[in-house]
Amino acid sequence: MNDQQLKMYLSNLVQNNKDIEKEQSHTVLKAMLEYIGTPDSELRDKLIYRTFFFSITKGIFTVEQLKATLDTVLSKDYLFYEVGSAENDTVFTRSFSSLVIAVILHHNLTHSFLDASTIIKIKDALIKYTESECDVRGYVHDKGWAHSVAHVADAIDELAKHSQLSYDDFVKLFKVVLTKAIYQATVYQSDESERLVTAAVTILPSLDNDTILSLIHEIQIKVVDEYRTLPSDLGFNQTINWKQFLTALYFRLNKLELSPNILATVEKYIYELTKPYYHN
Repeated sequence: MNDQQLKMYLSNLVQNNKDIEKEQSHTVLKAMLEYIGTPDSELRDKLIYRTFFFSITKGIFTVEQLKATLDTVLSKDYLFYEVGSAENDTVFTRSFSSLVIAVILHHNLTHSFLDASTIIKIKDALIKYTESECDVRGYVHDKGWAHSVAHVADAIDELAKHSQLSYDDFVKLFKVVLTKAIYQATVYQSDESERLVTAAVTILPSLDNDTILSLIHEIQIKVVDEYRTLPSDLGFNQTINWKQFLTALYFRLNKLELSPNILATVEKYIYELTKPYYHN
């Protein structure tokens, strides 16, 4: 099945509100994985991802198919496909692989088909990928959403709902979310901070307050110090991204009525970052 045949088949499913036929599931699944990173936004986002989402959550694919799909999207040819490159179309393969991981993890919460070792494998892969991804574009003209940071944040959010993770695993996940929040090369443009905060808020109940405050404090010190020592554009970008993250975190914590102590500290750090703009 080539890309145009796949597009026609999936379009017909959407238009007629149908699911993949069981006898076609292997062929269609193989084709969707083959074209998961196509620069054709209609095929990639509106058809392939949509079909993955509904087919997984409705139980169209078998457990064996889901496990095989997970192994595929975690591989060097998908989640890690040319990772480290930027401003090219490979980001679509990586970013939409992380979205499929997110959906599989979401489905696992109610169907428990992944064992603990697989959850740890996913954790290790998502941390490594998040640290390595440097194409953080949001919407790409004529090609649609790349949104790699938002998509991997969604996967981390689903992962953090799994009880198989240890305390140290949650620490590592929180650290990688905080580190991605202070990306230096550019200022996030497409609500990446909000998606990172969603993942962070899911992680927080699994950590004690002292750990949370210590890790946030480390980032605050780094951002303040490096604003003076980094090249001006990098220091500025990092500070703006951190301020966006803290602001989103403040309002989320306030809405959820979580930990007044953490809320007060976040407010303090926002003030420290914004006080140069205040006048008597």
